[in-house]
Amino acid sequence: MGPRHVSFPTRDGGVVHADVYGEDERAVVLAHGGRFNKESWSAQAQTLVGAGFRVIAIDFRGRGQSRGGPGSRSPDDGVHFDVLAATVDDPEQLTGRKLFILTREDVSGGGVPRLPEIREQCDHAPDPKELVILEGSAHAQFVFEID
Repeated sequence: MGPRHVSFPTRDGGVVHADVYGEDERAVVLAHGGRFNKESWSAQAQTLVGAGFRVIAIDFRGRGQSRGGPGSRSPDDGVHFDVLAATVDDPEQLTGRKLFILTREDVSGGGVPRLPEIREQCDHAPDPKELVILEGSAHAQFVFEID
């Protein structure tokens, strides 16, 4: 059975489109890397559904049909709202276990390391939570190709 297509508003007035796999109460939000889209998570989504999770694979604003709010200045402006819209709007209010995964040397398109920002986001999220830092520089879906 294929994914269900859904959409939901963001805090800044945008709209996020997503594919939902499975029906379980435990859920995982998958956010793609810069060269990908929500469909590129299909293989990982099926694996997670098989492990008993509902999976929400989102398209960031500027990808597919997703778009930022009226005040967005660029496609990357406000992408954090896109992830939050897939859960709840206030990261400090997220319940349940949270898992943050990234590689130590992952950098943004501008060469800025992502680890400090992700670590700060994890620090602000309520327990239970875990930050997993893998060696290397893989980003997004490429993390799953690490040996």
